[in-house]
Amino acid sequence: MIGKTLATAALCKVKGLKQQGPRSIIRVSTSQSRNSAESISGFQIFVEKSCVPIDDDEFLWDDLSGMALVDSDGTEVGVIESVENLGASDFVVVVSEKNGTLEIPVVATYFDMTFATDPLQLIVPLATFDGLWSKK
Repeated sequence: MIGKTLATAALCKVKGLKQQGPRSIIRVSTSQSRNSAESISGFQIFVEKSCVPIDDDEFLWDDLSGMALVDSDGTEVGVIESVENLGASDFVVVVSEKNGTLEIPVVATYFDMTFATDPLQLIVPLATFDGLWSKK
């Protein structure tokens, strides 16, 4: 499916894929001409999770949404609302009823990158993020 949002996405088939520099160029069944293809440039591509091949020791960022997060001492930090990407790196958006919202970069400085625990555990204490919480 391809669209600006999942709610407005249209079902389509991928007819071709190639890399052009840092960009992926995808040819889809819903675009028959260059003009129609340009009209969907920048749209999001949505795929059923079951269609994404992953190994037993792998996971998707979406799998982290809803997981509890604790610090290195086991103190509750909050719940992961989502995983976002702003280009430079991925970060988790953590929500806490007590503290508000916090964005933590997904880097080895903060996380055991195996993501093998539930709740997910930081490798730093909660105090690392003092003053960085935003109230919603």
